[in-house]
Amino acid sequence: MRSILRNLSHDVGRPRSGWLTSFLLLAVLVPSACLLWFMNQAVRNEHLAVRQELMDVSRGNLTEARDRLENYWNNAGRLFETNSLPAPALFAAAIRANVADAIVCLDADGHPIYPDLNFRPQSGELFPEAEALQAQARSLLAAGQPAAAIAVVTNSLVQPRFLHATDAEGRLIVPSAELMACENGGPAALLEPLSAQLLDYSNNMPAPQRRFLMRRVGRLFPRAPIFPTLAGEELAARYLEARPPDIWAFPAAGGRVLLLFDNNSLRDRSQAVLGTNIVLLPPGQDTRDCLLAIAAGGHQPGWQLALAAGGNRLFDDAAEARIASYVWIGILALTAVAALAWMAVLLIRKQAAVARLRNDLLANVTHELKTPLASMRVLVDTLREDRCRSEEQRREYLDLITRENLRLSRLTDQFLNHS
Repeated sequence: MRSILRNLSHDVGRPRSGWLTSFLLLAVLVPSACLLWFMNQAVRNEHLAVRQELMDVSRGNLTEARDRLENYWNNAGRLFETNSLPAPALFAAAIRANVADAIVCLDADGHPIYPDLNFRPQSGELFPEAEALQAQARSLLAAGQPAAAIAVVTNSLVQPRFLHATDAEGRLIVPSAELMACENGGPAALLEPLSAQLLDYSNNMPAPQRRFLMRRVGRLFPRAPIFPTLAGEELAARYLEARPPDIWAFPAAGGRVLLLFDNNSLRDRSQAVLGTNIVLLPPGQDTRDCLLAIAAGGHQPGWQLALAAGGNRLFDDAAEARIASYVWIGILALTAVAALAWMAVLLIRKQAAVARLRNDLLANVTHELKTPLASMRVLVDTLREDRCRSEEQRREYLDLITRENLRLSRLTDQFLNHS
């Protein structure tokens, strides 16, 4: 019986179910590959769906931003459409209202009225007398008599009746004379009327003279109040001189006014109107890196509103959040399939081992039982045919039959106990 059990243990350990494991592995891999393919297609479709949804939302946001920008330009244009101020006063009003960084007022032919780059001779009040006083003060300075020159300016020239007097080139005489007196040690009290004249845009002071006097006063009196219109004057002059690429001009009031902005100011103003993730792109700029772009409106022909590069990050975050659920479901499904397949393999291998054990047990038991039965059959046939040579041989055969019978009984009991 021990030999039977040893044989059975050896037979159970033999790898006879490898083909079954391979078949089950193939049966798991094929559906899993199909599931992965469908998951990949679902992820791609989800990407497209999320992108389309975000583009629809972004298009609505861009449209709202364009409406806000149009309202901004319409409000800016109302200052010029409903205002009949002269060009210099309109320039100052626009700067103080912060409508733009600077403006250029144009005539019917499109030529700049204010600010302009050239002096325009005008008929001033008391032109000969005021110019003679200015020439006298200059002569005294040249002769080394600054006190006498300052006295001419403060006592004779600085009078209300000379307020709008101009020289032959159209420049106001009094502000230039006051600056000359200040530069040569004149009283600080001259600074107040000089500053007032520079900030008074109702007079006929040419723009080049105003810019020059503002810069000179700023250098002479660093602690004096800063002229709020000087930056606009210089920006407009720089635009009229060279049309630099960092200054943008937008027409308003039917083309009678140009609104001027530098790059930084335009970006900051646009950001305040448009909000986050929406940028204003100048004509010709590439929009391939943007999620979506639309025309900026009629006030800015050629310009575009675009969803900034950060919008792609929004798209990626939204897509990843929705795709993550599909990925986890796929992982759980594959894990469940693999676990069930492994359990099936173990169960089938166990059943196969039991079947082999049963078959091997029957084969070994049959072999062990047939041997004593064959011996007993031979001995019984010999005794039945009376072929024994002596009585002693007969008893020997009977003893052998008894021993084989006992052996069969023991094998039967052991088999039943093992089962």
